[in-house]
Amino acid sequence: MATKNFTQFDLRTELLTSDYIVGFKQDGTSEIKATVKQIVDLVQDQDSDNQTLAFNESAKLLSITSGNTVSLSAFATNDSLQLIAPPPTYISPTAFLSEFTQTSFEIGELITQTLTLNWNQNDAGTFIPGDFKKNNILVSQVNFLSALYGFSETVSLGTTTYQLSVNFGDGPIKNNVLGLPDSRGQILAGSVIDTSSYTGYYRRWIGSSSSFPASPNDIRTLSLSTSLDTNNTLASQASPIYIDNNFILIAIPNTKSLASVVTEVNENLTSQFNLSSVQIPDAGSTLRDYKLYYLETALPLNLNLINVTIA
Repeated sequence: MATKNFTQFDLRTELLTSDYIVGFKQDGTSEIKATVKQIVDLVQDQDSDNQTLAFNESAKLLSITSGNTVSLSAFATNDSLQLIAPPPTYISPTAFLSEFTQTSFEIGELITQTLTLNWNQNDAGTFIPGDFKKNNILVSQVNFLSALYGFSETVSLGTTTYQLSVNFGDGPIKNNVLGLPDSRGQILAGSVIDTSSYTGYYRRWIGSSSSFPASPNDIRTLSLSTSLDTNNTLASQASPIYIDNNFILIAIPNTKSLASVVTEVNENLTSQFNLSSVQIPDAGSTLRDYKLYYLETALPLNLNLINVTIA
């Protein structure tokens, strides 16, 4: 009989039960064919965990779908046509830790927060107690599927991270379209992690005053522009600082230095500033080390500072 390569056959992925699946004996002397329905009937009599159909001389059948239609992928080898049933859909578990309502605070500030802890098992295995940590230090063990964790704490410098870690066992093995157990994609034992964090910063001040502060504590009470030390720009063309008094004051964390002070008429005042080391209370009244840059002018500048940077 004539020889025909498998690549010349129509390898459809949607087969009707009346369609034939055709193969050849290994020596090429005869044809082997069977309807999809015959193969499906044969599947129901098989007891195998391997989900691949190898259609060859012995018509060894390892998997195929059932019903009016079948959805298969197919490929050919020298002496066999192989059809692979699609694996079941397995959904991974998730852990959820709600975000902080605000993520930037001044150090020393007392904050109150409630975090929501949730666990969605999906196709994972049994819930196993996990951990709830703050900066990698255990706060409590997680023995629940959903909970609220409320707390109050004083903000410290840097990022504080809370972490929810949930452990789980092997998930169940689901059936594929054949109705046979299929472990491809099974969710194996492991853990899922979610985090939520906030950051504490120094506060800084810039502006002008009619007199030099009698005490560093007064810096917080003066009508100065203030912001958290999240970047190195205190004034820009988009956010200028208007100077309408004799004393120009800039208070920044002790770890930084004044880099530039430029007015709207392009006058560079940087080198004219004096420097004093002071301690200014934070939001919780703890004294912090600061650098206070100041410049006294005979008359108020009545100009905008459009470029004030630190480094």
